[in-house]
Amino acid sequence: MRHPIGYAATCGAVAGVIGGIAEVGWIWFYAALTGSDAGIVARGVASAIGFDSRLLSPVASGIVIHMALAAALGVVLAIVLQPLGDVLRGVREFVAVTTALVAVWMVNFFVILPLISPEFVEIVPLGVSLASKLLFGVAAAGCFHLVKSARLSAIQV
Repeated sequence: MRHPIGYAATCGAVAGVIGGIAEVGWIWFYAALTGSDAGIVARGVASAIGFDSRLLSPVASGIVIHMALAAALGVVLAIVLQPLGDVLRGVREFVAVTTALVAVWMVNFFVILPLISPEFVEIVPLGVSLASKLLFGVAAAGCFHLVKSARLSAIQV
């Protein structure tokens, strides 16, 4: 079922924010388990893109940037996957979204970040950052699934 691009973008932004929140929660959980500072990741995000704000702390800046990037990633995912909406249902939808996020993670951690901020790659172990992106994928796919299910239920009523 195809919908206007604005609808896909809105769903994508919401899914991206939910995925971004899942990532932040995972990093906080990891930091609590290991006694490390979760704020270092947020500061690393701000530093990686060269953001220097006098209005926000580096941690707050990093979280704002992270959430904006998460929303943008959700929009791209929704628009790219929209043509496959009828095929991607249930487990297929979760696999497709999560696979796309693993691809994004690979490009980020093995191509982009080593060029623009090599120290960011070392902030948390690669497995922890991959788990973070997998959680983003599951959360975003869950959001897409719920929206699709609600729309189908509304059509059937």
